[in-house]
Amino acid sequence: MEPNEDCYIQVNTRFFILAFLLLLCTPVIEIDGEKHKRRWGRHRFDVSPGRHEVSVYFGYLFMPECGRNSIDVDVMPGAPMEVDFNMPPWMLAKGAMSVGPVTEAALEGDEADAAANQKMLIVAGISAAFILFCCCGGAIGGLVLGNI
Repeated sequence: MEPNEDCYIQVNTRFFILAFLLLLCTPVIEIDGEKHKRRWGRHRFDVSPGRHEVSVYFGYLFMPECGRNSIDVDVMPGAPMEVDFNMPPWMLAKGAMSVGPVTEAALEGDEADAAANQKMLIVAGISAAFILFCCCGGAIGGLVLGNI
């Protein structure tokens, strides 16, 4: 069967906010063996009715399939499904996956996703600045005071 307008899987990929280095990683969403590289967030994939295997993972340091997890999704005509992938802060764990029907809030959530992504980038920037300050602040202070 061919995919139709009302037959799709929506995949949401998220991670723990303090693991902001994952912004540098690109998740791979695999549906029935077909790989799709997408940024973190919400993505729609048109599929044919039936059972589909959805896997999500990303490359991280020396782990090409970090967080890999899979779930089977049954899609019926007119009943799109939503898959959530949440990566915990520790990189050796599998990402948590759940499946359910697409909600109206998810259909209207593109603006909310943009705002959430902006907040995530702000938190990542502040965290990186704090870490840089902590690591380099002592050296800069020593240079200013003439101790180095």
